[in-house]
Amino acid sequence: MPADLLGLLDREGALLADRLRRVGPGWYAAAAWPFPNRAAAVHHLAATLAVTAQGLEAADAVAEPRWRPFPRVPTTVLADALAVAVGDVLAAAAGSAAPLTGRSVWRPGGRVPAETTFAASVAELLLHRSDLDGAPPPRRLAAAALAVLEPGQPAERFVPLARSRCPAYGGG
Repeated sequence: MPADLLGLLDREGALLADRLRRVGPGWYAAAAWPFPNRAAAVHHLAATLAVTAQGLEAADAVAEPRWRPFPRVPTTVLADALAVAVGDVLAAAAGSAAPLTGRSVWRPGGRVPAETTFAASVAELLLHRSDLDGAPPPRRLAAAALAVLEPGQPAERFVPLARSRCPAYGGG
């Protein structure tokens, strides 16, 4: 299952980053609730993925890592920052000394199953892509994330469930 979720993250992250490279500063300045603008939404997504990568890199550590802050970058490079964050998650997963299936990895506040981390990353990407373009997440992709995060929940429930997990929406 992690390979499927990582494949989704890889493909969907690349598609979003490519799309973001083709928009101008005015597009980034537009509102994207709950963020003040689309640039803040992309920054939040890249920062969330960077935390995921760090947690994967520290999977074998005994103690929770010191979380590195994600830098503020100009809107002209936000698409690249997102692509790098997705790549870091994929590289950290591929570079693990042991298969991650069935293992726990670090998240702020403690350990969680690796599968949950991958599904949460896909969910964040789908949720915030929807925040950016207003289109609902594709049902098949939403269902793949929900199968791990909220088994038995229909794809139609994806957005409220993903929002309940996202700190930007007051979730956790």
